[in-house]
Amino acid sequence: MSAATPLLIGIGLVVFGLGMSLWGFFVRGRSRRRARCPGCWYSMVGTPAQGTKHICPECGHAIEGTRYLYRTRRHWRVVFLGLTLVLSGLALGSIAMAGGKPWQRFVPASILVFLVDPDDVGSGVADATWDELRTRATYDQLSAWQRRRLANAIARTLKERDVPSRLAALEMLDDLNPPRSVVLSGVLAGLLRDGPTPGPPPVKYVLGETYTIMTHPPRPEHFRHDDLVVRLLGRVGTSADVSVLVDVLKSRPWRQQHREARRALATLNDPSAVGPLCDSWDKQIWSEIIVSVALFGDRGGARAEQLIEDARAQVFPRFIPFLDACSNVIAGKSAHVSIALSEVLRRDADAGSHYYVFETLKKLGPEAELAVPTLIELLGSESAEERYRAASVLGSIGPGARQALPDLARLVEDPEVSRTALWAIDRIRRPD
Repeated sequence: MSAATPLLIGIGLVVFGLGMSLWGFFVRGRSRRRARCPGCWYSMVGTPAQGTKHICPECGHAIEGTRYLYRTRRHWRVVFLGLTLVLSGLALGSIAMAGGKPWQRFVPASILVFLVDPDDVGSGVADATWDELRTRATYDQLSAWQRRRLANAIARTLKERDVPSRLAALEMLDDLNPPRSVVLSGVLAGLLRDGPTPGPPPVKYVLGETYTIMTHPPRPEHFRHDDLVVRLLGRVGTSADVSVLVDVLKSRPWRQQHREARRALATLNDPSAVGPLCDSWDKQIWSEIIVSVALFGDRGGARAEQLIEDARAQVFPRFIPFLDACSNVIAGKSAHVSIALSEVLRRDADAGSHYYVFETLKKLGPEAELAVPTLIELLGSESAEERYRAASVLGSIGPGARQALPDLARLVEDPEVSRTALWAIDRIRRPD
C-alpha cells in the first residue's frame, strides 16, 4: 500500500461524510410541497382545517397555520452517521500526517499544478509544492499535460527575471522535461536571438601608477544559463528553431554551447541540420559530432556518409569499430546508435574502442535504453573497469534500466564498484 493511501482514504471519508450529513439535514426530508404533520410526518393532503388549526388524524397533533405543514424533516441518524465518518477521516488523516512529511506529498499532481505560483521559482522563496513537483518530475511521475502547464507558466515569467533567478527557473524546466510547446520554444528562441547573456562588468586593478589590469570575475551562471536554454530548445522546439541552433554553432565561441547545440539539433531530428553539424567538425570532439550525425539514422544521407569517410583518415585505427557502428546506423543497417555501439562492446575486445562507446552511451542517457541488455551482461565481466563503466551508463539511463536492478544489487558487495552501483540503483529507482 502506498504511503499516501491512508491520507487519501481519510480525505474521502471526510468528503463523503460531510456530503451525507448535508444530504440528511437539508435534502432527504424536503416536503416537496406536500403537507405533512410535523409531529409524526403523516400526510395531511386533503385533511380539512378546523378553523385556523389542522388536526393530524394519525397522532392528533394540532398545527397552527400552514407554515409548519411544509417543514423539512431532519434525518438525524443519517446526519450523525455522516459526522462520524468525518471524524474518522480526520483521525485517519492526522495519523497519516504524523510522520512529519509535507502534505504536498499526499496530494495528486493534478491538484498541485494549480496551486503553485510560477513567480516562486528562482525567487529564493522556499516552496514545498515546487520541491514536490520537481521530485515527481525527476522520477517521471508527471503526465504530459501537467509538465506542459507548469512549463508554460514558468515561460511567461522568464524574460522579466535577472540571470540568477532565470537560471533557477531554467533548471526547474530542465527537471520538468516538458513536451514540445510552441509557447516555451518561442520564449527560449527569443532568449537566444537576443545574443549571449551579458557577463559582469570588468574590475580594474591598478598596480603602482603605471599598470592597470582589467579582469572579469568568473560568473559560471551566465554560461550555464545559455547552455540550459540551448538544451531545452532542443527538447521543446520544432523545425522552425533549427536556424536558431545553427546560429549558436556559428556565432558562439564556447565549446560547451556547441556541444549542447549539436545535441539539440539531433533531438529535433530535422535533416536540414546534418550539413551544419558536419561543417562543425572538430578533431578534439570528433566522437560527439559523429554520434550527433548518426542519431539522424539513414536520414543523414550522403553528407553524413562522407563525414564518416573523412573521419576514418584522421582517427587512430583502434577507433575504427566505433566509426563502423555509426556508419551502419547511417546506412540503415542498425536501428539506433545505442544498438550499434552495444554490438561493439560485445564483439570488439579493444579497451580503447570501449572507452568511447561507454562515454557516448553515458552522454546519450535515456536514449541509450536499447543498450541495457548488453550492459547487464558487462556487469558480470571479469574486468572491474568494464563493470564500473557499465554501472555508470545504467545509472545515466535512469528508470529505463529497471531490469538491471537485480544485477546492480549484487555488485553492491563488490568493493571496486559498490559506490557506482549504489549511485546507479538510486538513479534508476523511483521514490516510494
